[in-house]
Amino acid sequence: MTAPAVPRTIPVTSGIDGRCHRVAEDAYTAGLTARSGRYTALCGHRVTAAALVSPPGPDCQGCAAAAAAAVTPHPTRSERHRRGAHRSRHRHSAR
Repeated sequence: MTAPAVPRTIPVTSGIDGRCHRVAEDAYTAGLTARSGRYTALCGHRVTAAALVSPPGPDCQGCAAAAAAAVTPHPTRSERHRRGAHRSRHRHSAR
């Protein structure tokens, strides 16, 4: 089984909080299409882009956590089943 694709992101510095948020390409495209200058970041914040002449701000920790969660492999159903069976055997053998 292949790992899920990690969404490509674009760094957008917020004009409000000054942090550099990660915006998925499709969310960036949606913001451009709407001509609003606002984008939904991985952390869930609606980011109003700062002027492009502004230096990048510090990374948003919420976006970093969301990006890390996207690449962390989740156990497959069979792995969860094996883990549960393993605990179950030890629990019954202790009686």
